[in-house]
Amino acid sequence: MSNKPAVVLETPRRKGRMTLSNVLLVLGTSILTMCLQNVANYTIRMQNGDSPITSFGCHLEHEGVSTKHQKTMVPLVHSSKQSSNQQPSNNKEQKQPRLVTVFSSGCSPSQDWQSQALLYSHQQQKIPGELVRLLSCNNPDYPLPQTSYSKYRVVRTPDFSIHQGDDYSARNRPAGMEYWLNGLSQDDPNPPSGHDTIIMAVDPDMIFLHSDAVEPLMRMVRPGYGVATAYEIGSEWVERRVEWRDFWCPPTNQKRKNETNQQLSCQPPTPSSDYDQSFGHPQLMTADDTKRQAKVWTTVTNDIRRGHKGWLAEMYSNVIAMRRANISVSVQDIMVSFPMQVEGREPWHSLQWYSPKPQKRIAPFMFIAHYCQQYQLGNFVFDKRKFDFWKNVDLNNCTASPPEVWIPPSVDGETQDMIARLKFNESLLRGQENVKEQPFITVLARNGWFIDKVYSVVHEAMGAYYEEFCNHGSS
Repeated sequence: MSNKPAVVLETPRRKGRMTLSNVLLVLGTSILTMCLQNVANYTIRMQNGDSPITSFGCHLEHEGVSTKHQKTMVPLVHSSKQSSNQQPSNNKEQKQPRLVTVFSSGCSPSQDWQSQALLYSHQQQKIPGELVRLLSCNNPDYPLPQTSYSKYRVVRTPDFSIHQGDDYSARNRPAGMEYWLNGLSQDDPNPPSGHDTIIMAVDPDMIFLHSDAVEPLMRMVRPGYGVATAYEIGSEWVERRVEWRDFWCPPTNQKRKNETNQQLSCQPPTPSSDYDQSFGHPQLMTADDTKRQAKVWTTVTNDIRRGHKGWLAEMYSNVIAMRRANISVSVQDIMVSFPMQVEGREPWHSLQWYSPKPQKRIAPFMFIAHYCQQYQLGNFVFDKRKFDFWKNVDLNNCTASPPEVWIPPSVDGETQDMIARLKFNESLLRGQENVKEQPFITVLARNGWFIDKVYSVVHEAMGAYYEEFCNHGSS
């Protein structure tokens, strides 16, 4: 782990507007800082034994990196056009399925405030259905933040991080899901089941931007068919997916029907095959499919971790488990997270400065922002891992200072001025005109969008919590 001091947010207020030369100077400084940060991240990954190739598959408290573009795979992955043709049409009065959004977390103050921000955006954007936090924690007395949101609940599971001496907290994602859906938690002995309930799995460090895409995505889900967001999980995945060919099919001494409840025609990848699909959360499947897949996902994660200790092991195993469970996945552009990749798969080209909703004709399913990276504009830095205040804040006990001392973009004159200038041209954000000539400006515009649209929501969420639960006699 890095022992670097945390970034201190002490952006000075300035009178008047910045000159163009000052703006360009600050932009250049920001780019240099981010480049240096990427070098530092590279060094850390090498020390941790992870893939040195830059990627951006990230979740929970960590991140990965990638250079490979998503390619649509058949039969595992099907396109949106295919999925629209495959929808059942002989029952016009089909019952609207129930939606349950679920995310996995540990028991720590940092996971608590991320969960609160996700809860806040779920409530503000009126996402249909329940929001369930799977709390993988061995402390039965761990105190949780208060809530008045009737659609939110916590389901406790054991902490599955350690398996045969291997400590890997991301193992809780598949194992916690499997535990919950098998009815083993006392908090929910009758969990969602059947094909008339859809499970949407997300991460705690995600923000819902709007709800317009939810029902269209749900309509793409049916037994044996799910939806997931496009991820680029690294060149190591492309290189090793053939090496891991034995993981793609159930063991030969085990009947495939017993593992999947379906007859599976399993064909592991070959060096010449186009098996470079990669996807991840947000991920939607029926409850029964989610339960089947979670069992295989847990097994394959443990298998891969025996020989590969990199952080992205459970993301690799998620893709493999989909194939072993015989679930076809429609890979869609559902979220943005990584502003540094100017020409990548993420639907930045659909975003707008003055609305959190994308242009529907370009990215009809994009409705989530994933703040798993570092976002910087001038001296202002938003990084969930580097704010000492955010690491130590305990919402349950209302500790630390109230949110007014946090520096939001709205009161940071320099950052706000830079954002205002970047907003003059939407193409800077989308990368339509400046990708080849001035990609660094597009990168800065996207960092500014994240600070303007995502950090502000996190800030509002903490403020709303303090106002409701911490200003009435709490200290």
